[in-house]
Amino acid sequence: MGSSVSSEERRTRWDLRKVKLGVAALVFLYAALLLGLGGLRLYAIHLEFQLVSLEREIDLLSREDLKLANELVYLMSPDRIHRYACEKLKMAHANSLYVVVVPSIMQPLPKDETSILAKGEGKSASGFTAMANAED
Repeated sequence: MGSSVSSEERRTRWDLRKVKLGVAALVFLYAALLLGLGGLRLYAIHLEFQLVSLEREIDLLSREDLKLANELVYLMSPDRIHRYACEKLKMAHANSLYVVVVPSIMQPLPKDETSILAKGEGKSASGFTAMANAED
C-alpha cells in the first residue's frame, strides 16, 4: 500500500483544484469585462466622431440656408423688381387703370333668355354669363 494517498491529501488537492478553477474563472470574467468595456469605449469614440461630423454638416447647411434666405429677400425686393421690369423688360407705367368687378354671388339668368342671346350674350359652361361680342 505504498501508493495510497490519504483522504486528507485528496481533499487538499481537490480544494487546490477548486481554487485554481475559481481563479481562472475570475481572470476570464475580468478579461471579458475589460474587452466589453474597451469595445464600448471604441463605439463611444465612433459615435462622438459621427456627432462632430453631423454638427459640422448642420453648420454648413445652416449657413447655406441663411445665404439663400438673404438672396431671396434681395430678389423679391420691390425696388429690384421695378428696376428689372423697367430696364430689362422695357415696361412702362400705365396711364390709366381699369378695374373689373366680378360679383361674388352668381345671379340666375332672366326668364327670357332669347333677348340676351340675341344681343350676343350666352351662358358659359361654368354658369356665368359673358358677352360674346364686346363691340355690340
